[in-house]
Amino acid sequence: MPSRSPTSTSSARLLLAALLLAAPAAAQEAREADDPLVKDVAEILAQPGRDLGIVPTRVPELLEKLLSNPYHRDGTASCAELRLGIAQLTALLGPDWGDPAPPGESREEQLAKAGLRAGVSSAIPFQGLVREVTGAAAAERRRQQAIEAGLARRGYLRGIAREKRCRL
Repeated sequence: MPSRSPTSTSSARLLLAALLLAAPAAAQEAREADDPLVKDVAEILAQPGRDLGIVPTRVPELLEKLLSNPYHRDGTASCAELRLGIAQLTALLGPDWGDPAPPGESREEQLAKAGLRAGVSSAIPFQGLVREVTGAAAAERRRQQAIEAGLARRGYLRGIAREKRCRL
């Protein structure tokens, strides 16, 4: 049996991901897939729907709650609570500074995703204006604020944990 090179495997995965996303039901399944590449392609292909306000920009509930006050003292009484809070935020935000980086993508995957993103972005003329009119830009700004609140909260929890000499 001939062995496949990592390059041909990546290309095949990217092609498969794009084909799976042709149907809406398949797109939803792809967003919930275990393969990060499939998830990334699903997000890229959903962009025109978000730009037109058809697909909502989702903000996880935990991050939404943090918008009002990321520095509240709830969940800071014990090291176990602090570890749980940090773990929940890391699951939503990805690794923190100094955490081990996840395995990287191949150069081919990065280029393919960049090309797909550029092609999808050019599908809507006057994209910036369309995003403002449909409310997609405001929704994205709110999502970014929620992410920033989550990052602030995680840093705050880490500071409290350090002060209490908790093992993280």
